[in-house]
Amino acid sequence: MGPGHTAYMAEIEALARRGYKVLTLDFAGCGESGGKYLGSLNKPTRDVIDLLNHLNLKEQIILIGHSMGGYTALNTLCLRKDITKVVAISPIIQIEPLLQLNTKSKFITKHLLRYERKVDKEIFDINIPKYLENTTDNVFVIQSKDDQMVPYGMSLKVIEGIKNPHIKTKRYEGRKHNPNYTDNAISYMDSVFGKYYALLNEKKIKTDEDRINYFKDVSLAKLVEQDEQLFDEIVDFIEK
Repeated sequence: MGPGHTAYMAEIEALARRGYKVLTLDFAGCGESGGKYLGSLNKPTRDVIDLLNHLNLKEQIILIGHSMGGYTALNTLCLRKDITKVVAISPIIQIEPLLQLNTKSKFITKHLLRYERKVDKEIFDINIPKYLENTTDNVFVIQSKDDQMVPYGMSLKVIEGIKNPHIKTKRYEGRKHNPNYTDNAISYMDSVFGKYYALLNEKKIKTDEDRINYFKDVSLAKLVEQDEQLFDEIVDFIEK
């Protein structure tokens, strides 16, 4: 969402280096895609399904998604018989408790849920944990226990409680919302953005020029350094 696939170039390259053809998409209104902004948490699933229908690919399709993309990948798995493998990194798996956590208002949550149901009832009615209990599809869910964006208790912990040999999980400590990053990358990110927000609070960064000057010496490669061992594990899962 927002910047689109360019936010994931390091992950794309990690898979491409291992010999995979990597197809990416920008959801409607995001990145380089036209159209209006998403407007619904379930619209990305329709975007993926529409794209798959349009491409009509003959190769095996494996969906890999992070955060909202993980939710989208798992929803697509529930709807498409031709998708049998998903890697979900820090995924949302249940919309209602996440909305309750972020809105802190039962009234607002109620109306947001009513809206989501109205926009796409078929996707809204999907129960990802229930689907995973009995599926023969292969799913790999990865998350850090200190994830601040998608709480572990609302995501991986729920999946860990499912006794299904087709479901693989991996839990990290200290990697927040990006468990596929190295520990060094997480530490560097904390340092870069910790200092940045401190300068914002001190009103030492005010303009776009100030922001550009601050980030010009930041190493993007260090910020998004990928855990190559984890990607080897992802490939092992894919190739089983």
